[in-house]
Amino acid sequence: IIFFFINLLIRPNKKIKLKTLLIIRLDAIGDYVLFRNYLEIISKSERYRNYNISILGNSSWKSLSESLDEKFIDDFIWLNTKRFNKNLKYRFNKLTEITSHAYDEVLNPHLTAALERININIFVISNGITFGRFSPYPKKIYGNYFPIYHPKIEKDLNNPKKLTNTCGILSNLNINDITSANAVAKIKSVLSEF
Repeated sequence: IIFFFINLLIRPNKKIKLKTLLIIRLDAIGDYVLFRNYLEIISKSERYRNYNISILGNSSWKSLSESLDEKFIDDFIWLNTKRFNKNLKYRFNKLTEITSHAYDEVLNPHLTAALERININIFVISNGITFGRFSPYPKKIYGNYFPIYHPKIEKDLNNPKKLTNTCGILSNLNINDITSANAVAKIKSVLSEF
């Protein structure tokens, strides 16, 4: 309840800075290592090559990212997730820092409940498998969530019977089969509609 009231105190900067992108990655180092291959593609893409790109990242992989990804990321914002969830002052200061930038676009490859209320486009890389069955993102959040699924899932997305057979508990689909080309194609497809 206290965190809820702290979140209410944060006043985002209303003046959006054009051609700015914030990439949010707050997960552990292993997930970041898998994701970081997309940073070069994003930074060199036709859409984002002239953008100032920032990353909001988990401080546990700060040194790795700053040494390997500085040529693709212009600004780093580091968040200690344990402190953020326990220390009220730290939480307030970080939320103030993040919202003061007023990014033009935000890319969040994972579902973050705090962003569901914001009208931004979020791309989610997912194998769609939850508790041994295919579980797509609910249609109620499709307005601004764009899942990037395994190519076999994308192909059969409108055929529930095939999905049940392909993506069940014995599925051998590997999320690592989702290539950067799959992600870029989905992002381009969605952004071309705007």
